[in-house]
Amino acid sequence: MSHQGTTTQRKNSGRRSTAAKIAALAASGGVLAAGLSATTPAQAYPNSELSYRYAYVNTSDCSLVAGNLKVDAKYSNGCLLKDSIDDTFFRKDSGGRALKVTVYRGSSLVSKFEFHPLDEKLWIYDNSNDHDTIYATVAEGYYGYAYGAPAKGKTVVDYNFDENDYKRLTLYDNKDDALGTGSDQLWSHLIKS
Repeated sequence: MSHQGTTTQRKNSGRRSTAAKIAALAASGGVLAAGLSATTPAQAYPNSELSYRYAYVNTSDCSLVAGNLKVDAKYSNGCLLKDSIDDTFFRKDSGGRALKVTVYRGSSLVSKFEFHPLDEKLWIYDNSNDHDTIYATVAEGYYGYAYGAPAKGKTVVDYNFDENDYKRLTLYDNKDDALGTGSDQLWSHLIKS
């Protein structure tokens, strides 16, 4: 499978204990966005038209930790989860937790998000040329960054997290909401490198 798109690098700016980072995430109660990637302007979907499915996968053994997507195949070097865009392959990473979220409008897959713990990359896909974008923020303590993908395209964000570091991935249907000014939050989950 071929993955091409925009790549953005984010470096971990501080070293705090995992417990302190989780406490900071819980205390923040939300995400403050500090930066945006270049994306198409959002014209939010009615939230009642959107649904999602997800898989939180242990990349040591490809077991499903939580969610309603299935792991379709387990290999010695990783796990395969199929979809109608380009499928997802999470490489084996001892102690890592991979995350895949698919967002639907009716029966159409409009967006997909993947966090790959081995190389610490967030993949964001827009599968529809409908003048809307689903945005993702990744909280780093009190700070987060909002990312979206161009219409019918993808964006790859390259992180450098501490091993076993936790961040909060949150999905929004509106760029302004991803910046902390609205309430169109669709989904949120902790991710672990």
